[in-house]
Amino acid sequence: MILRNELKHLQSIKGYPCLSILMPTHRHHPENQQDAIRLKNLVNEAKKRLSAELKEEEANKITSKLNDLISKIDFTHVLDGLGLFVDKTHSYKFILPFPVKERVMLDDTFGTRDIVFGMNRSEPYWVLVLSEKTSKLYLGIRDNLLEYTDNGFPVINPFYELKTPPENGESRNDRLTENVQRLKNYFKDIDSKLKAINTDVYEITLMGAEKNLSIYKEVSSQTEQIILGINGNYEIESAAEISRIVWQQFKQARMEKREKILKQLDDAMGAKKLATGIDEVWKLSLQNRGRLLAVELNYHYPAKISEDKLHLIPTDVIEGKEVLDDAVDDIIEHVIISGGRVVFLDNSKLEKYGRIAMILRY
Repeated sequence: MILRNELKHLQSIKGYPCLSILMPTHRHHPENQQDAIRLKNLVNEAKKRLSAELKEEEANKITSKLNDLISKIDFTHVLDGLGLFVDKTHSYKFILPFPVKERVMLDDTFGTRDIVFGMNRSEPYWVLVLSEKTSKLYLGIRDNLLEYTDNGFPVINPFYELKTPPENGESRNDRLTENVQRLKNYFKDIDSKLKAINTDVYEITLMGAEKNLSIYKEVSSQTEQIILGINGNYEIESAAEISRIVWQQFKQARMEKREKILKQLDDAMGAKKLATGIDEVWKLSLQNRGRLLAVELNYHYPAKISEDKLHLIPTDVIEGKEVLDDAVDDIIEHVIISGGRVVFLDNSKLEKYGRIAMILRY
């Protein structure tokens, strides 16, 4: 999968040639048998373009990096999309949990538009499996989970082996207190690591023994993002089994939370802290005033930007520097970058607000 900070890094890379290959993939047999053939055709197209537009040495360097990426793809374990990005010094492969259009692009930046669109509407979430010995983190999109193994995860408890019986006259109560404090320190470290990567403020599901859930919530700095706690021992379960256990409960918890958001919108309207309609939301999002943006799931708005940059003019022509494929995606990006949250609601839920509404900071 791809996190937003990885996407931002990808978008920051500039300089010709940047090669991007995107294609939809299939999760199951026999459909996924065709994915390798389709990729081979796209790669052949990319190599022809590289040969036609670059010097041989330069083309060969990028082709070598591309071939190395392809050798690491297991088409029996793909999701809904694949993205390959290569330039002279970088090479990236992303297995995507949403479909993308089939494309081969050679430009001075990587082609990330379809990934932005997919990420903005996929609403990822975290599943944190707590254990006193080793805690694991998973990134989920709908009913699919992949273990996250970066930035210190999984986190091993350095104090676990220190949980020995009392000695040297130390009372049992003193040792129990010490062990609880060690566990709190361990969970604080986990929470700090998760907060560092949860820059998009994704919702969090906790799994673990009831005691561990309680202690983690006590020390966490992200209690507003914790949407669900599931009691039990899941340390040795597979991602597929954890997904099976989590998804239905998480989906119900998220639905209940979305209903509460509708009341928050009404309250903000009464307090005159609500922007409604695409044009007003656009203008105020540029001022970094968005605390919480609510959007209907299938709401899209191709538009031109006015000369003063403050208004949107609807259009059917998607071309030109001042034209946005979808102004909703740009608003989402503005809100997230400025530290706000974004939630998606079912179609028609925001009809009275013009299908998009934003609670303001002031």
